[in-house]
Amino acid sequence: MKVHNGGHQNLTAVPTDIPPDSNEIYLTYNKIEILETEGFSYLPNCTGLYLSRNSISVIEPLAFYGLSKLTSLSLEGNKITILEKEAFSGISEIVRLDLTANLISFIEAGFFQSMGKLDRLRMEQNKLSSLKSDAFLGLSSCTYLTLKWNGMTEVEDGAFNGLDGQLRLDLSNNKIQSLSSESLAGLSSCLNIDLSYNSLANVEQNTFSHLAQLDQLSLGANNISTVPNFQGLVNLRALFLHHNKIHLVPSRAFSDLGQCKELHLEGNSISHIAPGAFSGLHLLDVLFLYGNNLREIKGEMWQGLNSLILLSLSYNKIYDISPGGFHHLPKLEFLGLNMNNLTTLSEDSFDFGE
Repeated sequence: MKVHNGGHQNLTAVPTDIPPDSNEIYLTYNKIEILETEGFSYLPNCTGLYLSRNSISVIEPLAFYGLSKLTSLSLEGNKITILEKEAFSGISEIVRLDLTANLISFIEAGFFQSMGKLDRLRMEQNKLSSLKSDAFLGLSSCTYLTLKWNGMTEVEDGAFNGLDGQLRLDLSNNKIQSLSSESLAGLSSCLNIDLSYNSLANVEQNTFSHLAQLDQLSLGANNISTVPNFQGLVNLRALFLHHNKIHLVPSRAFSDLGQCKELHLEGNSISHIAPGAFSGLHLLDVLFLYGNNLREIKGEMWQGLNSLILLSLSYNKIYDISPGGFHHLPKLEFLGLNMNNLTTLSEDSFDFGE
């Protein structure tokens, strides 16, 4: 492999004397502002092109023409505002595309249509205030997409249509306020979705019904006050609902999550857990409830948790544990109760059942 390193040279334009047999080309940390039409056309063997940390704001039509073998392209840390199809045409073999830390506010419809082999797409730290319907059509092979830190407030119905692969999707650290029943449509094979650190308050009833293959869902650090409906998440193994505004866990709140092994509810305002709240979670190993407002512990709270190994109830306001308060937890090995208001315990407070 032949590598050309043209980084840190104060270049203001793409050089015309790069050895034409170069495979990987580094032009990072320069002052390039424009990528001109066919500026790389004399480099047919290039498989990796790295243009991060320049000042690129203009990408002319056919700027990457001739790079038919290109599999990796980094434009991280530039000043790109719009993604236009014609500018990126000709790179159908692309596998990795990094557009982190630009000023992108608009993706032209069908922009990714000719990038069917793209596996990893990074678009965090841009200016995408919303995701339009069909924004990612064509990315059927994508397994990693990050859109965090965009200031995004809205996800249109069908925004993820075409993302058919076993995807890990990061939408964290945005300002998304609600999800409709079609917001996550198109993600039928998605494995992991991170929606933590948004402003989610409203999650419609069938929002997750499209996500039968999802393994992990992160909804922590939002404004959710009611436990959402998780119907359809038949393969979910880890659910994060920590640091929201949940006060009540109703009966059978998680009954659709039969494969779940890890549940995070810490840092809410939970003061009441209804009898049978955790029914259906027969495989759950770990339950975090620390940092809530629980005052009393009763055995019916834990119905259905036959496999639970760890239960964290620290930093609540617990003053009473009823006799048999931990019944239904025959496999419990670790119980956290520190930093509560307990003063007395009955003899059978810690009867864990058989």
